Parts: sequence; structure tokens; C-alpha cells
Amino acid sequence: MQGGVFPSFLTDTSTVRGGGPCSSSPCAGATSYDGILSVVSEASLYGPYSLSFVNSHGFAQYTKGSLPTGPHSVEAAADDKFTFRAFCRADSAHNTAFSRMIVSSNLPDDGWINAVHSASNGGWTNCPSSAWTELSGGHTVTHGAGVRAGFRIDNKGGTILFDGFELLRNPGADEQLSEEECRSAAALHGWAISLVSSGDRPTGCHYSPEDISSPAFFYNAYADMTSSPTAYGPTAYEGDYRAVCKGGTAFPSPPPSSPPSPPPSSPPPSPPPPSPPPPSPSPPPPSPSPQPPSPSPPPPSPSPSPPPLPCANVTLPTKGWQIISFNCVGNISNTFQILETLKTWGVDDKIMTRDPFLKFATFTGKKFVGGLVTNDQLSVSLGYKIYYSGAPGAVLEQTGLPQLPEPHVTLSRGWNWIGHAPLRAYPIDKIASVVGSPQFSTDDQIKTRAGSDLRIATYTGGSPAIWAGNMDELVPGIGYEVKVAKALSFCYGTSCNVVF
Repeated sequence: MQGGVFPSFLTDTSTVRGGGPCSSSPCAGATSYDGILSVVSEASLYGPYSLSFVNSHGFAQYTKGSLPTGPHSVEAAADDKFTFRAFCRADSAHNTAFSRMIVSSNLPDDGWINAVHSASNGGWTNCPSSAWTELSGGHTVTHGAGVRAGFRIDNKGGTILFDGFELLRNPGADEQLSEEECRSAAALHGWAISLVSSGDRPTGCHYSPEDISSPAFFYNAYADMTSSPTAYGPTAYEGDYRAVCKGGTAFPSPPPSSPPSPPPSSPPPSPPPPSPPPPSPSPPPPSPSPQPPSPSPPPPSPSPSPPPLPCANVTLPTKGWQIISFNCVGNISNTFQILETLKTWGVDDKIMTRDPFLKFATFTGKKFVGGLVTNDQLSVSLGYKIYYSGAPGAVLEQTGLPQLPEPHVTLSRGWNWIGHAPLRAYPIDKIASVVGSPQFSTDDQIKTRAGSDLRIATYTGGSPAIWAGNMDELVPGIGYEVKVAKALSFCYGTSCNVVF
């Protein structure tokens, strides 16, 4: 919904019973009784917009647009287990408000009759206006074949803001590959494997069906979560790392290997020696020995390579939300020490990214705390949304090494948060799809934001195809949101000739 539109589980007509779809904001009729849903310009953990749910009555209301039916619900079977999550916050006019997220499973034609329900956080949860509160829980399916799972959000009274809806199916522990089996699967396809331990990622063995660069596999050893991405429209993770389970999992075809060089041709046989000349009465006088040829002059010395570009610091140009990136974080044991170079962070300032799940950290007044800094490191491939309350123009000092050569950028279908790894700016019309990757599609989009300054470039398609808008180049230190109609990989200028 960070494009300023309703999430798809509220706009799909086939998921609504007893009420119309939310085709425009505000939307009435998509909740029980007369609750009002709107997309409002209130910053969430994900961007500049939130979903507002207004309940002017003193009794609970709920959304009807996410019953367990329709294309945005999830196919399920008996004993399937789901993890779900959303975030809530009371608006500024209300100090507190109570909400919950409920996941239900049932046969589609039965609606709520005999449905099985699971509530977030064990029931109603206070959503204070001072901070975003997580609504999360688990759900086990008990019905048989043909069952589907969906969710709803409930409001006990007042105005509540929401964002970050996620629904994840959990493969059983006995279905997941072990670390050793995951290594074998990666080796079978000639791909590298990365080991992580992150509560923000699914546990177990995973591979990327779109990205065959290194590493295409990773094994997450985190013990408290075993999820594979299966989600509703705005949080669908197509193209991201998917779970590799035992039995029936179709791996993508391995990348073609370079054909072996043909063996050198055998030299032609030497001609037979000439017949000896007839004997002469007397041998001829010896010929003087030929002089060896003069040696060739040495080749000219190659021109010296230009010195590498320096690593630039990252500037926070404004107060409030902005998107940044880092391109010199190599060879640092703790990349988050870059954040510590800035001394003007304010309490509740934030940094977040999505890879593929939301990860964020909040400044307490002394340090950043949260899953992002606990389980991950800063990456040159990711864009980071920053909420900064200090004076504009603050600088984050990069103290690491760049990644050379410049890596290709891999995009999943839909929205991606990317960084800018090169050390210099590139005109947008100098990026190109990697050989063998799909091309950009009409209306694909690149955008960035610093406060109220929004920059957008949209791909026109056609001939000649151009990037139209008020953004001409991709710049170091800036992060970008990129929307593509189909998964692809792109490269920068001369890096398109580099094979990874």
C-alpha cells in the first residue's frame, strides 16, 4: 500500500461478502456496520502511508474483505501451520486503541460458519499512539481438502492505523532440509551457500529461483521460526528466497556452464628429410654462420590504471523519512558502527529495510535496538529507510571497502528496496538488463524520497524506450524503491560486461 492505494485484500471483489470493494478512499461498506477505511498520509514502518480504520461506535468492528476465499487467500490443508503479523498504532487524537488480527481457515463456500479462528497476541492488544505495536500469532488448519486461509483486522473503537500485513505458511521441521542436505543441494547445482541466523527470515534451507548469483542458497539456523513465504498481494514474495523442502521441490535449472575450450590442434607431421646430395669431389668451403636477428623492441608499458574512486560518506539531507544506501561496508566486523559515527540521532529515530521481510531498529537514546542490528549487517544491495529527527545535512561516515566489481542488481516482481553499490552516479538510461534476464516492462518504476522531495522515473516501453520523470541518475548514498512487472537483473554501464 506504499503506492498510496489500498492493499489488495481490501480491493478484490471476490473476497468481499456483504460489502463493496475499496476502490477509492475513503471506503465504506468493507467493514462490519459502518466503519470507514482510508489510505492516509501517516508514516508507517514501511513508508509514508498507513491504512486508517475508523470505528465511531463503542463496539468492535472488523474488515470483511479478507474472508478465507478468493485469489488473495491461501490454499491450505489439514495440519498446515501459519504465522501472521501486522502493525497497529492509534492516531494522534487517541492515546490508546485496541485491535487484533484474526486468521481463519474454512471451506470457501462456508464463509464464517464452522471456521477456525486464531487471534494475534492472544486477544485484544493496546495500540498506543506513541509507537507501532506488532500484532502476531500462529494458526493451525483443522479442515480437510479444499480449505483456504484468510485474515481480518478488528477495531474495538476509535481510529487505528495499520500496515505490514503478512501471512506465512510454516513447513514442518521434518520437511526442511538439514544444513548438510542444504549444502549438498547447493553443490549439486554448483551454487554458493550462505549461513545466517536471523529471526526476520524463515528457518531452514532456501534458494532464489530468480537470482543465480552468489549465494543462491542460504541456510538459516534460527530456531524459533520455520516459515516459507506465502502471502497476500502487497507482501507477496515471489522471486525471493523460497523454502527447500524434502520431496517434490523443483529446483530451477542450474546456470549453463562455460563450454570447455577445445584441445589445441595437433601440429602437422614434419616432412621427411631430404635425400642426401650426391658425393662431390671435394667439399665446398663452409658458409659463414648467419647472424641472429636483432631482438624486437619491448612493447610499450601499459597506461597506469586510474586510481579507484574514494568512498563517499552518506548524507541525511532532511528531517523525517528518507531512503539511503551504503556502498563501502566491506571488511567491517560490525557494519552498524557506521550509524554510531552520527551523534545527533533522536529517541525513536529508525532504520529499516526489507529482505524479504521487514527488519528495523529503533534508537533508544544510547543505541539502536531491534532485529535488524541483532541479526543482520548493512548490505550494499539494499536500500534503507531512515527516520531522522535531527538537523538536516548530518553525515554517516563509511569506513569499509567497496564491493568490486560492481554487483548486478536482482529484482523480484513487485516493489524492491535497493541500494546503489557503484562508487559513482550512473544515468538511469545506462542501466540494462543482464544477458539472459527479462527486459524492463512498460510502467516499471524507480523512485526515491527525502522528506517531501519525491523523485520518480517510469519506463515508457515502446521504441525508443526511455525512463521518463524527474529523476535522471542513480547516485551513491541514495536508496531506491524499484517496481518491476517481472523478475529481472540489471547492471550498470561497463559492469554489464562482467560475469559473476
